[in-house]
Amino acid sequence: MKPRYLPLLCLLLVGCAVPPHDVTTALEPINQSFETAFTAGDAAALGAFYTEDAMTLPPNEEIASGRAAIEAHFQAGFAEGLVSLDLETTEALAVGDYAFEVGRFTVSSPAGETLDQGKYVVIWHRVGGNWLIHRDIWNSNQPASAMAPPPPAPADTTAMAPADTTAM
Repeated sequence: MKPRYLPLLCLLLVGCAVPPHDVTTALEPINQSFETAFTAGDAAALGAFYTEDAMTLPPNEEIASGRAAIEAHFQAGFAEGLVSLDLETTEALAVGDYAFEVGRFTVSSPAGETLDQGKYVVIWHRVGGNWLIHRDIWNSNQPASAMAPPPPAPADTTAMAPADTTAM
């Protein structure tokens, strides 16, 4: 075995030696506070739930990297009328200072109408004893909106013109 693979092998062996443990109860109060900040329309408070180098991967948008970009993303959502968020964790496991969470979400309007429902995956990083969101991706359960049909194919300019039958 080449020496350059030795650090990777050591990391794999150490990672396999520590079994993952359920952190659902540790994340539940954090998610409740996140929902409260969302309902309050407080983008800055939402940004504080993320690591400094966090990324969100929202559907049909570019990646938002860093707290400022994440706050701007949430602020834009509030301007569009998003006011309520409900999170339901279905699985949350940690190994060391990293955890992943899988769950479902519901976003509602001011009138209480369900605007969207879907699922999410969050990678958490424990920093200074606190769990912070490091990566956040979600997508909708709603069908994709109809895409515009493709433009018609260009005319084939290499085809031969019809034969002139008058000369025969």
